[in-house]
Amino acid sequence: MYYRLVLVFLLLSWVNSCHQAQKKDKHPDAIRLSQFIGPYLTQHKMSGMPAESLTRLDNEPWHFQFSPLPEPLKIGVLLPNNPEHDLAWQPVVSSIYAEAKKWNINVVLKYSDGYSAISQHQHQFQQLLDESVDAIILASMHYRAMDELVLAATKNQCFKQDNQESIVPVIAVVNDIYAQAVCGKVMVAFSDMGKKVGEAIIQDAIKSKKDKVRVAFFPGPINAGWAPESLYGFVEALRSFSGEFELIEPRWGTPEAEKQRELIEDVMAKNIHVDYIVGNAVAAEQAAHILATMGHEDITQVFATYYSPALTDEIERGLVKAAPSDQPQLLGRLALQMAIKFINKPKPDSLPFRIAPNIPMCSKRNLSTTC
Repeated sequence: MYYRLVLVFLLLSWVNSCHQAQKKDKHPDAIRLSQFIGPYLTQHKMSGMPAESLTRLDNEPWHFQFSPLPEPLKIGVLLPNNPEHDLAWQPVVSSIYAEAKKWNINVVLKYSDGYSAISQHQHQFQQLLDESVDAIILASMHYRAMDELVLAATKNQCFKQDNQESIVPVIAVVNDIYAQAVCGKVMVAFSDMGKKVGEAIIQDAIKSKKDKVRVAFFPGPINAGWAPESLYGFVEALRSFSGEFELIEPRWGTPEAEKQRELIEDVMAKNIHVDYIVGNAVAAEQAAHILATMGHEDITQVFATYYSPALTDEIERGLVKAAPSDQPQLLGRLALQMAIKFINKPKPDSLPFRIAPNIPMCSKRNLSTTC
């Protein structure tokens, strides 16, 4: 009898501890992420991929709580284009502003005129430094163009010391950069996003009993790391397809509606049959409209390489099958939080260098609950 009581007590204790752990995991100010720790060494660094010098830890807790800020802060945010024109940036910006409001932080937002405006982008970065911001959240339009500017901002010292007001921590968000001097990164690997799309197409092809698939791919701007990265991940995933896979020559271009529409119409005019169109969010939206006009929406399926609010109607109507999400609302909040942590002078190595949420696939089935 005694042993039975002990066993019951231990079982109840275990159940209670599991329950407490679940409650803790569901706390709104804590989340589990993939975290990459260690020194950031750029030897053999591939665009979009974490540096080989980093160690990946999955499902690690990240806590948002902070003690009150000792003084008001000003944080600069630089985007590649206007969030009103490219809706993919709206959730990033809105979450940065929402998080900044909690801490009474002044956000200085600048955005360039698109992925070809590199000189303007560089000038705007310098403008943020001239405005004496305490940190910069950078969504770079180019993988290498910001290297020297980031070095000038941080002086290779991401952790501010007393009386070193000239050091400005730089946090890269969404788009990967090379910059050896960058302090941290908040992003998923777009190769993983492309891989998710490739896996979804394999599943769709198997379900449709296709032994051959022909894909037209519209990655985006070739100079932006995320576009070739998504293509790379997609192709890697399709290598496991048991049937025949044909990739029409990818068409590169800035994520503007007119440009993407022109590329898609040109490809469709030259190809009698295409099973799948895969592209950036703007391309996917344009493809859905073009196929509907052609009456091909049941012949050619559309997938996007990332989710944007602009795709909501197309996904709900089934014109776009699915799109992976890098959870931009969460990325914006995490980027601001990481910037604050650097400003608060943490101990070296107390922060992960790179953090990344998981990647859900947004489809008609889960759009309202997941994306």
